[in-house]
Formats: sequence, C-alpha cells, structure tokens
Amino acid sequence: MFFNKFKKNILIRIHNYKAFKNVDVLLTHQDADCALKIKDKAYPPHIGALIDELKKRNLTYIVINGPSAKIYGDNHYFNAYEFNFSLLLTRTLSFLLDKINLSYLGDKIKSLPWRLILKRLQPKVIIGIQPHPGLCIASRNLNIDVYDYQHGVIDKKHWWYGGKCKTLPINWLPTGYLCWDQNSANALLELRNYSDSSCTVIGNLWVNSFKKNENNPLKNEFRTNLNFDKNKKNVLVSLQWGLEEYYPDSDFWVMPDTLKNIIKSRVSDTNWFIRLHPKQVYCDHAEASKTLEYLQKEFGSLSNVEWSKSTELPLPILLDYIDLHITDMSSVVIEAAMYGIRSAIMNPCCSTGNLTNLYEYESSKGFIDKVGHDKNKIEEFLNKNKIKNISSSNEENKNLKDFFKNYE
Repeated sequence: MFFNKFKKNILIRIHNYKAFKNVDVLLTHQDADCALKIKDKAYPPHIGALIDELKKRNLTYIVINGPSAKIYGDNHYFNAYEFNFSLLLTRTLSFLLDKINLSYLGDKIKSLPWRLILKRLQPKVIIGIQPHPGLCIASRNLNIDVYDYQHGVIDKKHWWYGGKCKTLPINWLPTGYLCWDQNSANALLELRNYSDSSCTVIGNLWVNSFKKNENNPLKNEFRTNLNFDKNKKNVLVSLQWGLEEYYPDSDFWVMPDTLKNIIKSRVSDTNWFIRLHPKQVYCDHAEASKTLEYLQKEFGSLSNVEWSKSTELPLPILLDYIDLHITDMSSVVIEAAMYGIRSAIMNPCCSTGNLTNLYEYESSKGFIDKVGHDKNKIEEFLNKNKIKNISSSNEENKNLKDFFKNYE
C-alpha cells in the first residue's frame, strides 16, 4: 500500500511538472495565506490582488503552494500546484547535510525541486508570501528576481523579519521586497540582511482593491447584512494564534479576562465582531477548535457578539462597518488605520517590553492606544471615535506601474 501511494505521488508530480508551460510570473504562498472561502474554494487575498494586477497587464502566471500544502488543485481558487513530497524529501536531506557542516551541499539539495520548476516555467519574476529559502537560492542562481510581498507587519522587532532572518544566509532570502508603506520598507533597510535587497512600496493591493474600486466583484460576492443594532458602536477584536510565548502562565490564550468581562458587560451600547486568525481556521491547528469552544462558552448566549461572519468576510468589507479595533498586537492595526480606525493594543510588551516600537508609524499618526490589560484604559478607549484614514499615495501607484513594466 505504501509503495502504491509513493508511486502515485511521484506520478502526479511528474504530470504536474510536464504540464508546465512558460509563464511571466510565478506566485507562491502557504496555506495560512488562504484567509477566505469563495465558492467553496480557498482564496489567498494578497495573491488574488496581485493576480488582478497581472491580468490588467496581460501577464501570465502560475501559483504554487507549499511546502506542506494542504490547499491546492480543485480546493484552491487559482488551482495552485503543490510539490510536497519533493520539498519534504529535499528539506530533510538538506537538514541532515547542514548538521554535518555540508551546508553548501544542503543548499543545492534544498533548491533542487525549485530549480527544476524554474527551468521549466522560465518566469521573468517570482513574487511570494515569505518565499521558501530553496526557491530564493534557485532564483538567485538562475538570475531571476524573487520578491517577498508584505502580508502583515514588517518591523525591526518582528520575529521573522527582525529576528530569524537576521541569522539566515543572504542567498536564502529574496532579492527584493514589495511593501505596503515606506515605514515597512525603512524597517527592512535598517536590518543587516536586507541591505543588499531592494524595497519597493506598492501599497496594500488587497485593501486598495476595495477602497478604490466600487465595482470590485468580491463586494457582491460577500455583500451581506451583519445582524447588529446600528445604534451601537461596532468594535472589532482581532485574535492571534501562538500567544503563549507572551503569556507563559497560560496553557492556552485567547484574550485577557479584562476584555472578556468588558465584552460581557457592554451589551447595551456595543456590537462585538471577533475575527479569528487564518491559522485558527484553515490550518487544522488544535488551537482552532479550542478557540471556538472558548468563544461559544463565553459569548454564545450574547446576541451582540459575532465571530462566524466576522471571520469569513474579507477584512476590507468588515472594516467598512467598524468604529474601533482591539487586539493583542495583530497587523490588522495597519489595515484598520487605512480606514481611519483606532486600535487598542493589549500586549504588555508593547507598552514596557521589547515591542515598544511596534507600529511606530501608526502610533505617530494617533491610531494606537497601548492599553495593556487595564480595565480603565480599555473602557476609555471604547469612548473614542474614528479619525482621518491613511490613504494610498500617488507614489505607490507609480511604483506599482514601474515595477510591472520591468516584466511586461
């Protein structure tokens, strides 16, 4: 049985490889980026926004998900390909080689599947969401530009961009970065491993596709009436996964008791929209079922608390309804500011710890209140209102046009 399954996997991948044709752009992402469901298919918002731009310019593309992809083929809105077996095999071999100080051979093994794929596809450019190190190695060897497109916060204190990446060899990293704003680009340029990489500010294409285009077809796809009292204030609560690192005394963390009790007490004047992180929904984490159990137990009886539609809706559509935003430290802070929405950040490290400079730009514009778990500060925040939103600049639009001109 194992041999038959092994043989089937190999044949499927050979078939995928042989079916490849030359494309202008290779797009890549991971399961966690598929934050939406459209027509019962998983939809990656930021990749989808990039594809809209490619279509405008008649640029051809292909999407490859991975490594360890569970969302591909008919389950994926853009019929993404996967090469799980090849990537797992080469990752294991390269890991073993790295352990015996043969990293130069490890790099060759790690990049082998990608090198074969790139030689077959002959893309002019690669754009991904945190593209795989093996893909970066292969693209650099073949002199193909590979870009990481921003999908959340980029900051000097971020665990990936400001942490782990600083220890990686430069050839494991992309040749360039496509950022939402200049502040994110500046943060990258200040970090050692990004000094040789280009940073281009093209804006948040996903948010801009809703703000600038009233005829966006996805608006009709998701246009729905959230059941809430329009005379109340609408507050979005963005959840995150894996926060136990910051709360070691807790085996499982959703939100502080302070916020939980405030939500329960503010029934008459507030509608609460709780939004789960994509990894709590689409990646089969045990945390997902625990989170849903927690929400049902604590808020299931409250008619002014909602989390199903709040999670299913595209964030830009939901933000049209929202007055205020509360989170531990989710990057939804950035998108909320684009809609003129203030955010309350509850993580104590953002007030007095090693994350005090997180969201510096949004803070400088008055969009951030650092409330910790203080009941009075949260209550005071809930009395505030929207302020003028951060809009995309003409420079971002020009940068976007100039960027794609290089590959048309």
